[in-house]
Amino acid sequence: MFLDFFYALRGEGLAIGADQILDFYSAPERIDISSTDDLFLLLRLICVKRRDDLDVFERTFLNYFYAMNIPAVAEGDTALLETRQFKDWLRQARQSGDIPLRSYDLDIDALMKKFWDTVREQMKEHHGGNRWVGTGGTSPFGHSGHATGGIRVHGRPGNFSALKVIGERRHIAYSSRQTLSGDNVRQAIALMKNMKKHAALTELDIQESVYRSGKAGDIELVFSAPLRNKLKVMLFIDNGGHSMLQHIPLTQLLFEKMSNQLKSLKTYFFHNTIYGYVYKDSTRTEAVALSGLLKEDPDTRVFVIGDASMAPSELFSRYGNINYGEEEYEPSVERLRALRSRFTHSVWLNPLNENEWNDPFSASTVTAIAKVFPMFDITLEGIRRAVEKINR
Repeated sequence: MFLDFFYALRGEGLAIGADQILDFYSAPERIDISSTDDLFLLLRLICVKRRDDLDVFERTFLNYFYAMNIPAVAEGDTALLETRQFKDWLRQARQSGDIPLRSYDLDIDALMKKFWDTVREQMKEHHGGNRWVGTGGTSPFGHSGHATGGIRVHGRPGNFSALKVIGERRHIAYSSRQTLSGDNVRQAIALMKNMKKHAALTELDIQESVYRSGKAGDIELVFSAPLRNKLKVMLFIDNGGHSMLQHIPLTQLLFEKMSNQLKSLKTYFFHNTIYGYVYKDSTRTEAVALSGLLKEDPDTRVFVIGDASMAPSELFSRYGNINYGEEEYEPSVERLRALRSRFTHSVWLNPLNENEWNDPFSASTVTAIAKVFPMFDITLEGIRRAVEKINR
């Protein structure tokens, strides 16, 4: 019966393979599994390797073992409108007369609020019984009841046997399917590291001490320098041109979180693509020679944010800079190659969704730049992949 559950997790994007399945089936030889609580904890320990996967795992477990039906979105996220749960509720609400047939006349925010209000109402006000979410009954859903191994929905614990507490879903924001928010962007950026040994030899190296002591036949303590995150980051932002106007909120969110998170961040601005100069200020008046930046520490992490959409001549032609008086002999694509060659820990973040990169207007320049820099879209999953790439 459990194989279908593992397939369900895999269908939701979790990395489930033979190792996890074998670990689960061999577990009873080592530990006692006497309740649904034990089953839940064991499966979570085996299947969840990242914080990002907690929400997916919990929803899949509840849907599979308890026939619950929780949308994979946070409140306020318009992605709710595309979920099967919302569409089913909308159809039923129309049939019962709770909302008018022409529901599109309602404000979207009001419609979403009504959906979540319905969910919360169903969760909290049912007393006794043995089926619905409620209180004081024998239903496995609710609180203050007599069921064992159930699911506590809000409220205070009764006999402390709840398998799962629903009410505050703490992991939803970190699911890779969610839209960007301050919390999940900050969490993704926090994964960046450049660990190096720093300062005096003050930390006991236990593994090396044991090895040398065993080899020498006497106790020998080995000390090493502590590791410190010596992270240096440069951020280049395209803040010119009409094509970037629609991406301003997204770019601002990412810039704000990177500025708050990264102490050593240096930010520069450009228009469409990078030439011989970039700028310290957003109005592009304080020029900084790219040749000077190319002398920075090659371990510096570099992010370039831009939609990579421009006339091909701006990228490939000599004197291709469209800013009057800033034309130069070397094509921009050569400047980008020099930047990438100096800073191998570098990526390009594109506010255009990846499925839009083949648009006829931008395809040639996006494709060309993606051959120079590893390119990722500015989604939560894209940022995570970019950070993983930079860390490698």
